[in-house]
Amino acid sequence: MKILVFDTETTGLPEKNASMIATYKWPYIVQLSYILYDTDKNIVLNYVDEIIKLPNNVIISQESENIHKISNEISRTKGVDIKKELNKFNNIICKADIIVGHNISFDKNMITVECIRNKLHENFINSARKPEFCTMKKSVNICKIIKVANNGDQYYKYPKLLELHQYLFGTIPDGLHNSFIDVLVCLRCYGMINYNIDYLEKSESLKSLNTLYSEKSQKI
Repeated sequence: MKILVFDTETTGLPEKNASMIATYKWPYIVQLSYILYDTDKNIVLNYVDEIIKLPNNVIISQESENIHKISNEISRTKGVDIKKELNKFNNIICKADIIVGHNISFDKNMITVECIRNKLHENFINSARKPEFCTMKKSVNICKIIKVANNGDQYYKYPKLLELHQYLFGTIPDGLHNSFIDVLVCLRCYGMINYNIDYLEKSESLKSLNTLYSEKSQKI
């Protein structure tokens, strides 16, 4: 099985209940990362981690910069053209058997908005209707993190990616909100949730990626 795990970092958050067609109500992608992983061979077939070059009139909010550490200067000097990356991503979707993300609906919407904004074909909606798995929604009854509503009722909240990783592996990974590190962590959590398998232990290519990104943060 070929798993596509992806994540984005953005300039901010969309307006409440914003239609995807109203692209001006949505933020811009500043980092796009994904891994295509083959579970039969336990190898990484493809991976991408790119900073996106923003239009000159788009400003990354200070709040967002504080989270993902990508400044306007980094975007301008190290960023790449988003159209090229969206086309590459749409092609990768077609090769996947399942698509995985943590809060996948947000990242799907961001891809869709950017495709609309850039007048590009978008495979999530138009042709590549693949099975999806949201590690955030699927792990609510695994982590069982209690939250109290305003009316006093208790419920299980959606776990953050770090909370899920801590529950499954007993450690909190460093470097989250770098979208590629989020992808590595999400893939690992997906394997443990569904198959009780730690792909990081099974795959030398994943270990190599973890080593590569250990310069940005400690190993997951």
